[in-house]
Amino acid sequence: MNRFVTAVLLAATAVPGAALAADTKGSLIAIETQFAAALVAGDLATIDSLIAPDWVGQNPSGTRATKAAMLAELKSGRMKYAAMTLREVDARIFGDIAVIQGADDEKSSYGKMDLSGAYTWTDVLQKRDGRWVIIASQGTPTMK
Repeated sequence: MNRFVTAVLLAATAVPGAALAADTKGSLIAIETQFAAALVAGDLATIDSLIAPDWVGQNPSGTRATKAAMLAELKSGRMKYAAMTLREVDARIFGDIAVIQGADDEKSSYGKMDLSGAYTWTDVLQKRDGRWVIIASQGTPTMK
């Protein structure tokens, strides 16, 4: 009888935790959607709010960039995103760290170089002061 009661209690307490994890996963995916929309809109204020001050990104050529450098490239218009469609986005949560992986199809350019195509990417987020911020990003072009 004790095993049955214990099993029922464990099942009852596991469901809210699963729902919370699903809500958090959905919230993290929503951040990625917001980030993509802000990149396309050139919304620097939103981008600034979504990424941590100590963010570091690595682009497909292997070059690393700071938040300040990335924002400067976007502000100058040198880096542009004309369109971006996210797909296959998934989140894994490890306490106050989350790893988001996904893919996108984008129309983008850097200066006169067309970077449009399909990409896979990974963002690492950390919960700081009660909210999730992107602390690291990496993108890779995919071959189709």
